[in-house]
Amino acid sequence: MKGQYVAVETMLSFAVGLVVAFGIISIFASFRGEVVSTAQDNEIDIIHSRITDSMYELDSLPENSSGYKQLELPENLGGRSYQILLDDQLEVVVDGETYNETLRHLNDYSFRGQVDGGTVTIYKRANQFILRPGR
Repeated sequence: MKGQYVAVETMLSFAVGLVVAFGIISIFASFRGEVVSTAQDNEIDIIHSRITDSMYELDSLPENSSGYKQLELPENLGGRSYQILLDDQLEVVVDGETYNETLRHLNDYSFRGQVDGGTVTIYKRANQFILRPGR
């Protein structure tokens, strides 16, 4: 019957349209998640680099001397707060996930400190590095 054919065709067109729309939304959401994840990984790499570079710079001070370096780091990573831990290694913790960086060439030092993102200060006192919130 002609009326039934039009109704079935309309329903099929609507269903295909919904499938295409959901597919496009899913692809976009997946792509967006990958972009945010990649951006966060890059920001974590930058944080690791800025802190370790500052520590190596302070390491070049004369033996048993003191100094400090203040850094402006992002307040948030991908809209989420994070913490930086300095102990045997440098760690960035975001939503329970930990990203580690080994402190190579600084074997003669002890490390301590824990701060949230934002302004941080790295102190070198004799054979110790201390990470504190910025002034």
